[in-house]
Amino acid sequence: MKRYIAPVIFIGLAILFAVLLMPYTAEPEIYAIENVEGAGIFKNPIALKQISQEKTADLQPLMQDFLGSSGTIVLNVRLKNFEDAQEDLAEYRRAASQFDRLVINLDMSESEIGEFRKNNADNLRNLEELINDSVAFDELNRLEIQYQNEDNPAMMYSIAYEGEALREKITQEFAQYQNNTAAMAKTGRTIEVDPAPMESSVDHFADHVSEITGVQEERVGRASETAAQTQIVFREELTLVTHPSGGIYGDEMHATGMYSHTGDIPTGEPVTLYIDSREFAVSACNTTGEYDIPFTIRQMYAGTHLAYTRAGKVFSPIIPISVNSTAGVLTLNVSVMGSTLFSSGRLTTECRDVSDAPITLYLRGTDNETQTTVYTDSSGTYSYETEVNPGDYTIQSVFSDPSFPVNECRSGEYVVSVGQNDLILYLFLFAIVAAGAGYLILRRRHNTREETPSPEETDEPDTPEEYPSPVPLSENAEEIRANSPSEATAIRDFRSRYMSQRTTLSNADASRILGEGLTAAIVFHTGQRCRPSETMREQADRLDDRCRGQAYVFVTIYEAMVYGKYQQKGDELLVAWDEAILCMGAA
Repeated sequence: MKRYIAPVIFIGLAILFAVLLMPYTAEPEIYAIENVEGAGIFKNPIALKQISQEKTADLQPLMQDFLGSSGTIVLNVRLKNFEDAQEDLAEYRRAASQFDRLVINLDMSESEIGEFRKNNADNLRNLEELINDSVAFDELNRLEIQYQNEDNPAMMYSIAYEGEALREKITQEFAQYQNNTAAMAKTGRTIEVDPAPMESSVDHFADHVSEITGVQEERVGRASETAAQTQIVFREELTLVTHPSGGIYGDEMHATGMYSHTGDIPTGEPVTLYIDSREFAVSACNTTGEYDIPFTIRQMYAGTHLAYTRAGKVFSPIIPISVNSTAGVLTLNVSVMGSTLFSSGRLTTECRDVSDAPITLYLRGTDNETQTTVYTDSSGTYSYETEVNPGDYTIQSVFSDPSFPVNECRSGEYVVSVGQNDLILYLFLFAIVAAGAGYLILRRRHNTREETPSPEETDEPDTPEEYPSPVPLSENAEEIRANSPSEATAIRDFRSRYMSQRTTLSNADASRILGEGLTAAIVFHTGQRCRPSETMREQADRLDDRCRGQAYVFVTIYEAMVYGKYQQKGDELLVAWDEAILCMGAA
């Protein structure tokens, strides 16, 4: 029965692993060459072209709505419906993000796709700045009335100055929006989308700029009249220069100038730097009226910004600051542990870390797609982890924020398999078990060949029985015993060894000497070798009934002393051994 244990275990484990692997083969992927886009390294150009045309046709209505949505934003701004404009902008931003990824499905070249993405990002920035600046300009109208009622001519002049900076900035935004709209309209015509609604928004924007210019001219007139009556110090008294005149992300710049107010200049006179009509940094004059305001280009969109400084009631001239865009580099590392997907990466530009930048991660599965926004830390790194269901996923990270002077950039796409690790583990375990079972089977066969006596050694034919039946000694065994007096002498030597070492060895070790002698006597008596895997009791079973009983007496005492703590009475072990050896004719 023992010889069948290893094969039975192997067959049982094979069935177990087959059951475990069955779910992975239950849904094979079947495709037809004529209608598949690609399978593995195979690409079907005919199917690719057909799919591209179908996707373009499906996306054209969505593209039509998208290109026309910017017109409603400009119209609401002109009508001062700023809340509606903000809602439309949020919807436009979501649509812009969607089409920024889906545009690759349109029938467009790589250069056209890149140009569309750039114009899309610039257009989004223009609309966002238009809303913010228009809200700020409208707020100046309210403040002007308030300061006029309070008879505060200094603040009225400040309002006029702020309004002039906003008017110049909105005028520049209009020029950029006009150029971007023309480029996007050209793309729309390429894919047979009517760009008329988007082009009409340019006219609304132009009317809005004209209205702001008219309001600002009236405001400046009132402020100049008030300043002349109240002797307000004009901006020529405060100078402003930036060093350098422009830069890229991470550059440190200095806004310097002099406050030339006559008389004593108090140390620590605050000087505030405004960029795009927003307070940016504050410094102080020294005893000579000089000031230096350091600042770093970080979250400032690429383009021209308007800057001025203010010290009390005095304003500097408005000067431009040029911020240039640079290429971004976005990395992505993906790992899977169980059902948890880990992703991390880094955003840099010109070998500089980009901090506090929004990174959007797109995770596309078989049936759904999710997107999550995380932010980089001070070292430009980001990380994200999520629990996912088993299956194949494509993950990619994207940076696209026009408020940073860093061009849109994308990481490479990574395809990961979640839940397939179990399959690899099953195959690995199966290989180990198969190798182990094979080794045991071969080892057992090898031992069987060594332990089975050859015909030359036994002069007996092979027998299928594992143990020979207890029959009287064969003539061959009698002949071996008669012709082997040296072997009988060697067996008696075990008794001599036992007598000489019994006092120095433990009871168990001393008993083993007699056990080896009994094994040698059984081989001598039966003419058959004993297997190493046999117990002494199984060896005794080879003897005939007369000698087997004597051997059992010895084996019983031997097992109690070797495997237990039995203390023999006198020399009962040696006496039992002598009687068994005498019975086998080896004494």
